[in-house]
Amino acid sequence: MHNIKKKLSLPLAAVCVCCIFSGCSAPVSGHSTGSDTLSQITDTLFKETVTSDAITANYLIKNPEDYGIEMDTYTFGRPYETDSEDVQSEYESLLQTLEAIEPSSLSSDEQLIREILIDTLKTNETLSQYTLLSEPINPLNGDQAMLPVLLNEYTFYDEEDVSHYMELLKDTPDYFDHLLGFEQEKAQAGTFMTENILNNVIDQCQSFIDNPENNLLVTTFSGKLDDELPGLDAQTKADFMQQNEDAVMTYVIPAYESLIDGLEELRPYCSSNGCLGAFEEGKDYYTALIRSVTGTQMSPEEMIDYIDERLDEQITTMAVIAMSNPQIIQDFESAAPVSGSPEDILSQLQSNIQEDFPEAADVTYTVKYVDEALREYLSPAFYLTPPIDGYKENTIYINSEKGEDVKNIDNLFTTLAHEGFPGHLYQQTYFLDTHPDKIRAVLSYSGYSEGWATYIEMLAYDWAYDDDSIAAFMAANQKYSLLLSARLDLAIHYQQWTAEEVGQYLTDRGASSDPELIQSLYDIILQAPANYLSYAVGGAEFERLRQKAEDGLDERFNAKEFHRFILELGPAPFYIIESHLDEWINSL
Repeated sequence: MHNIKKKLSLPLAAVCVCCIFSGCSAPVSGHSTGSDTLSQITDTLFKETVTSDAITANYLIKNPEDYGIEMDTYTFGRPYETDSEDVQSEYESLLQTLEAIEPSSLSSDEQLIREILIDTLKTNETLSQYTLLSEPINPLNGDQAMLPVLLNEYTFYDEEDVSHYMELLKDTPDYFDHLLGFEQEKAQAGTFMTENILNNVIDQCQSFIDNPENNLLVTTFSGKLDDELPGLDAQTKADFMQQNEDAVMTYVIPAYESLIDGLEELRPYCSSNGCLGAFEEGKDYYTALIRSVTGTQMSPEEMIDYIDERLDEQITTMAVIAMSNPQIIQDFESAAPVSGSPEDILSQLQSNIQEDFPEAADVTYTVKYVDEALREYLSPAFYLTPPIDGYKENTIYINSEKGEDVKNIDNLFTTLAHEGFPGHLYQQTYFLDTHPDKIRAVLSYSGYSEGWATYIEMLAYDWAYDDDSIAAFMAANQKYSLLLSARLDLAIHYQQWTAEEVGQYLTDRGASSDPELIQSLYDIILQAPANYLSYAVGGAEFERLRQKAEDGLDERFNAKEFHRFILELGPAPFYIIESHLDEWINSL
C-alpha cells in the first residue's frame, strides 16, 4: 500500500455506496409526517447498506438481529452494474421525496440528516452516470488487492460467522467473474487501464498465489481463530482450519488465476493514456469524484488555485523559520520526536489533548501487530473502525513485529495521533457515543474523516517535538508533501500532464529529479484518482474552518468548544459543516 498513513479502507463496501439507494421503497404517501417519512427512508437505506454484501454487514454491525436484519446470502455482492437508468430513477424519486419534506417539520438533527442525504444522493446520482470510468481493479486499493485484507479482518463473533466466512470464500470465483465482466465492458468502451497498471495488477495477483500452501489466508487463520474464538475445542478448530484451507485452494486461488487469464486477454484494449481527463466525459466524472472525495463544492480549477495557494503558504512558513534559524535544515534532518512503545505514545497523546479537546468516549483499545504475511499489503499503522454497536472495543494495528522498537515507521508519534488520539479512534468513538441516527453511522465522508485525522496529525507535531521551530517546520513540510501529491492528482487527471511534465514540475520545486521515482509516483496517482485529495484538502478545510471561527469569535474562541462542535456535528460535506459553523459562531 502507499506510504500515506490511512485507516483500513473497505473498497468492496465503499463501491456499494453507488448502489445502496437502489430498490428503495416508493415515496411515502398518505398522512405521514415529515419525520415519519424521513425515518422510513433512513431505515430502508440503512438495511440496504448493511445487507449489500457480507463484508459490509460484518464490518458495520455486530448484532444484525438487533436491527431486524437477516442476511439471506453471504457474498461479496455484485456492485458493478453499468445500466444506471434504474438507479438514477430511484435517486430522482428519493430526492423528490426528501426535498418535499418541509425542514420546519423536522428536529434539528433530522434537518441535518435530510441535508446530508440530499447531498449524498445528488453526488451518487452524478457518479452513476460515469460507471465505466470507475476502476475496481488497481494495484493500490483495488478489490483484488484488498480482498485478502478484508477477508483477514472478517470478524468471528461466533462459530456461525466462520461458516459465513466459508461461504464468502466460495463466492470468490463468481465475484471475480463479475469484476472481469465489468473490465470487459470497460475495454469495449475504451476506458480500460493502461499497460503499466495492467502489468502491476497481474504481478500483484501472481504474487498472491505463487505459494498456495503458504497463502496468507491459510497461514493467518489459526491465529485468527485463537484471537476471536478462544473457547473453540481442538477438534472444531482443526475442522475449521481444514475447511478454510480447502476453500482457499478450491475457490480463492483459482479465482485469481482466472482473473489473471481474463485480464491478459484484454491487453490489446489497454489505454495509451490513463488520465481521466483524456476519456470522453472524463473531466465531468473527475469533477464529481473530487467533490465526493473532498466533501467540497469546488470545481477542479478552483481546487487547483486553492491547493496552489496553500503550497505557497507552506513554502513561506518554512522560509520564515529558516531565516530565523539557519540551522533548521540540519536540525530537521536529525530531530527525533517523542519515542516509546505504541501504548506509551497513545497514553501520552491522551494527556496531550485534555486542554483543547472534549473528554473522549469511555472506550477501550488494544494495540495489535500485523501478521508478517500481511505487512506488504498494509500501511505503517491503521485504526480498524469498529461496528456501530460494538464501538466500545477498538483496535489499532502496527505494521511491525511485536517487540520491535518500531523504527520502521517514520514518526510513530504523529502516526498514532492520526490513527488514535485525537484522530480516527477518538473522532469515530466520540461521534458514535452521541448515539446518532444509524444512517449517519454508515454514510462515509472521507474528506471529513481523513481531513480530521490529517488536521490532528499536523497539530501533533507540537506535542512530538520540544523545539517549536522544529515542530512548525516538520508540520509545514508534511503539509507541503500532501498538498503537492494532491496538486499532481489534479494535474494528471484533469490537466492531463505527462510523466515528463510532472517530472519538470517536481524538479522546478526541488522535490525530485529521479526519473524512476517520478514514473512510480505518476503511476500511483494514475491508478487511484483523487486518493490524496481527502487528506490534503480535508486537512486544509479543517484548518480554514478553525481560522474562520477564530476570526469570528476573537478572544471568545475556545479550541475545546470548536472541536466539540465539529465532533458532535459529525461526518458531513464541508459546505454543510460551514453553514452550521456560521450559526454556531453567531449564537455565541
